[in-house]
Order: sequence, then C-alpha cells, then structure tokens
Amino acid sequence: MAALSLKVNLVKQKTIKTLQFEPTILVQDALRIIDEKVPQATEGERTNYGLFLEEENERGRWLEPSRPLNFYPLASGKRYS
Repeated sequence: MAALSLKVNLVKQKTIKTLQFEPTILVQDALRIIDEKVPQATEGERTNYGLFLEEENERGRWLEPSRPLNFYPLASGKRYS
C-alpha cells in the first residue's frame, strides 16, 4: 500500500509540514511520529493534541486515536490540522 502524504498544519508554529504515513497505522501512532519529527509541535504535551479533519460541511471532527488513518477519508497532499 502506498504511503499517505499529509500536510499537517502546526497551528502554534504557524507552519505546515508534509509528512508521510502508512495508511494502516493508528492515529495515536501518527501523533507519535509527528512528535518525533517535529518536537516543537506538541511541546512535550502530546495528550493535549490530536488530528482534526476539516470537512466540507465546515464542522469537521477529531480523529480517534484508536482508529487507523485509512478509516477516515484522507487524501494525499491535503492539509490537516
């Protein structure tokens, strides 16, 4: 399965990083990878952070840590917060 390239919006840093993930990894593992590759993203408080999927209805939703990334309608190259 091909890697999923996601543009992660790091709100506090006012920057966007493109990171690659295996689609089958859990959201909690993706958060750990983000923390390892961009430590300033969570400032050591990973429990206060998550991945947010903005949807066309403008409501959006938080990705559940126990779900795999491919559970959600994520697309390579799209930006996520």
